Amino acid sequence: MRLAMFLSNKTYLAKWLVHYSLPILTLSLACGGNEGPVIDVDGAAGAGGSGLGGRGVDEGGTDASPPDGSSPVKMFPRLAVGNSFGCAIDRGGIARCWGEPQIDVGQTNSPQVVLAGVWSTSNCTQGIDSLGNLVSWGAPESVCVDRPRQDLVDIFQGNSGGCAVKADGSLTCWGSRWTSDPPPPGMFSRVAVTAYDACALDDSGEPNCWGRSREIRLAPPKGERFLQIVAGDLHFCALSVTNKVHCWGIGIPTDPNDTSSSDTVFRGQASPPDGDFTYLASGRYHSCAIRTNGSTVCWGYNESGQAQPIQEQFIEIDGGFSNTCGITKDLRVVCWGSNTGNRSTPPADLKL
Repeated sequence: MRLAMFLSNKTYLAKWLVHYSLPILTLSLACGGNEGPVIDVDGAAGAGGSGLGGRGVDEGGTDASPPDGSSPVKMFPRLAVGNSFGCAIDRGGIARCWGEPQIDVGQTNSPQVVLAGVWSTSNCTQGIDSLGNLVSWGAPESVCVDRPRQDLVDIFQGNSGGCAVKADGSLTCWGSRWTSDPPPPGMFSRVAVTAYDACALDDSGEPNCWGRSREIRLAPPKGERFLQIVAGDLHFCALSVTNKVHCWGIGIPTDPNDTSSSDTVFRGQASPPDGDFTYLASGRYHSCAIRTNGSTVCWGYNESGQAQPIQEQFIEIDGGFSNTCGITKDLRVVCWGSNTGNRSTPPADLKL
């Protein structure tokens, strides 16, 4: 489901540029002193969002500094995980998808077009093509819609619609959910969407939330500034400027452990661990983050092992319903959790 990435060393950056120099990306390297590598999205004016964006271009780029102190890297996410499938952009820029959904609505039938980024919700995947158009496959049609070029710099796809940050900082949303709850005016850099609500980070990093939610989901931490924001079905998590993770919504410790109601059950998805982090991702009822030392930790719903990451060094991760996948530092896609319908089995010939 949405994300952008932090790169922890220049050796990896060199590999990534060789594989992913696509037409939509304007690449510039600044060397010497404290100036590190920067990748800007064409027309993005330096903004982006896996929710480092994100699942959108929050699953688009990030402004946070990597652990080595170099400048931020801005890039659309290369990996997206839905309810029962996953997609990753190969070294040629084509999305390769896997999984055998019980309800096949075309979510694994990716178009043969060059994409710069990709992100998924339950049964829909969307990508940005080399002209800046939003290309979609899957269902439902009200959510999984194509959109002409709008110079989008951060995108997050939810189950009942999606929202994006445009190059001028304004928000645009689509899908039935957001017809009656339009986004607020203002200048924003990141956005994330749950089943009922949305939150966007303004140009100072403070969250602004709206939607049809209970007060608990619209109560982000006061006085905090954030670099990245992601969302599951019922919760938000954000990465602060001090590299801490804060979450709000359903799944905080005070929620009742009432398994008869999916809206109130405490699964721990909004109860992050302590520590310093560089990258954040969310599944439907769980979340994961990459620590500054390169290790990955997950929390929340773990019935299928989706919150038990394998021991690898990841540079990008994304979560679905019952599994999680990540891109390793040596550019492999590996997954953990449920493998029903091969949802955790990427193609053997997938080369990033």
